[in-house]
Amino acid sequence: MILSYFRMFLVESVRIKLRQKMVQEKDLSEELKIISLFNRLVELHFKKCHNVSDYANMIGISPKSISKTFNKEGKNKPSIIIKNRIILEAKRELLYSESSVKEICFKLGFDDPAYFSRLFKKQTNQTPLEFKNSAV
Repeated sequence: MILSYFRMFLVESVRIKLRQKMVQEKDLSEELKIISLFNRLVELHFKKCHNVSDYANMIGISPKSISKTFNKEGKNKPSIIIKNRIILEAKRELLYSESSVKEICFKLGFDDPAYFSRLFKKQTNQTPLEFKNSAV
């Protein structure tokens, strides 16, 4: 009789563990959906939206929730992803267009060329002009 109870205990334990795993996978897939949606929105709107809060409003969750999701998954901070995308586009524009730094600044949604230059230098250790001239 004890052996029967032990078997029932083991079966129920396995069922509980499987339910927990299914819940974790569901949560994980929700987190991955948020990350994927965030990345797609950044691709679409990085020229106009530079803040995590802008994207959080589009997704319908708080900026803190987005940051926690990225942190839990071991990804870069959302703000870093936005900055990296802006800098990537700035580099592309600097290398492959004849636009001035000021024009590129405005294309990327910045009102202040000095702020854009500081951001670019902080991310690349070069000013936009130095980057453009070093590539030539």
